[in-house]
Amino acid sequence: MVIKIKNNSFIRLDGKKVLITGVSRPLGIGSALAKRLAEAGAEVAIHGYSDYDMTVGARQSAVQNGTEVLAKQLNDLGLNVVALVTGDLMIPGVAEQAVLEASKKLNGLDGLILNHAYSTYGEIGDWTPEHIDSHLLINVRASMMMIQSFVEQVDTTKELCYRGSFK
Repeated sequence: MVIKIKNNSFIRLDGKKVLITGVSRPLGIGSALAKRLAEAGAEVAIHGYSDYDMTVGARQSAVQNGTEVLAKQLNDLGLNVVALVTGDLMIPGVAEQAVLEASKKLNGLDGLILNHAYSTYGEIGDWTPEHIDSHLLINVRASMMMIQSFVEQVDTTKELCYRGSFK
């Protein structure tokens, strides 16, 4: 499949290898991204944490082992998607390990889509220091650690994804 972008042009992602985080709900944004990129020819590694979805407001669309379930569904359609070991990005080292695992399974990475997010349900005045720390640890620290790990493994001789487009 070819992905249509806003100026009516199309892109192919054949041979590109992309890690997408925050892929644990079949009806989520991460799942849609994984499917579209794989349909466009990319090899896609997906990382998610279904346990988080099962305990927060996403329960209605969450499924146990959602990342693995999605990878199987997409592979059954003939798409190239691999599920990574599930992990809580709040735990030090998990973010970096996800990038390393994706790079090993796909033999390198060309792109990284950070779709994961910690969300707090409730009024801002009800947030505790623990809620705020969780936001920072997952949404900021884990993202920065993944970016660092991605940059360390990038093959600079290849065409890369930069600022939203593949070059």
